[in-house]
Amino acid sequence: MRVLGLLCVAIFVSEIRADSRCAIEARFGVSFLQVSKSSATRRGGMYDDVSAEGVEKESDARKAFQRGRRDSDERRGLRTLVINLKTREDRWHHMEQRLAPLQNNGTLAVRRLSATSALAQSVSRADVAEEWLTDRNAEHVIFFYSGSNLSLTESERGCAMSHIRAWREVADSNDQRPTLVLEDDAVLSDDFGTRLTSTLEQAQKVSGEVDMLYLGYIPAETSDIEIQPGLVQVKYVWTTVAYLLWPHGAKKLLSALPVDQPVDNFLAWQANSGRILSLAIVPKIVTQENPWDINSDIEHSDEKAGFVLQRLGRLLSFPFTVFSTMLER
Repeated sequence: MRVLGLLCVAIFVSEIRADSRCAIEARFGVSFLQVSKSSATRRGGMYDDVSAEGVEKESDARKAFQRGRRDSDERRGLRTLVINLKTREDRWHHMEQRLAPLQNNGTLAVRRLSATSALAQSVSRADVAEEWLTDRNAEHVIFFYSGSNLSLTESERGCAMSHIRAWREVADSNDQRPTLVLEDDAVLSDDFGTRLTSTLEQAQKVSGEVDMLYLGYIPAETSDIEIQPGLVQVKYVWTTVAYLLWPHGAKKLLSALPVDQPVDNFLAWQANSGRILSLAIVPKIVTQENPWDINSDIEHSDEKAGFVLQRLGRLLSFPFTVFSTMLER
């Protein structure tokens, strides 16, 4: 009888513990499976396959929830990625202040994208080349710029990799709307919100699938013909301070890797060669905080002293080259 009594007590206690476990999990959202895994890890990482599989499924569910919450946030405003180095908190704070009104009124859903530092992080040559030929860019500058093979600086490679990471996020998005990509020195016009809304409406009316739309740029060559009010087709522009990128456009850019020149030249060349359909808003609604190459975190390979002297030498020698050619004739 005593044994039978002890057996009944054991069963009763077990049921109470099971009920308590369910109650605790329901109340606090704590999974005893996680605790079991953690305890097993502390004992040397040994835990049964059922527990491991359960934790993996739970992890997948959590990731799905986070993706759903992120997609929900994006539907409240246009997804906006601000590329910013961790070492430049000052710039991030300035961007927070500039974007706060647009975030608060639901126009934008802003997120910081930590920029790649090529000095601290490895950048694969499959993503970004180490050298570039100036010939493509020379078509839009001046003749003595051509024919040079330059090494991309570490900061140029890091900048390109930062944008590639943004393109990958856009390509993987379930949201078919474009993503706004901003650099951390972007200054938005006072009418940015209203102009952005009207621009997106006009872009939907364009014949053909728009891949990219510049909101800020330095023009080298753009079309003089408006294909929609306030929108022209890009032939060749510089800077990547602000642009809209659609998922299908991001996939096209990723298929064209590696970036084999400074990233703004790479994007311009994709448009110039007809690989992507790029538009530009006229007049632009984003400018850079400082003139090009002033207070920049990017060391430009075509502005280094050696190349500048080389270009200067070509310029000075040009009259003599022309005179020699005339004499030969």
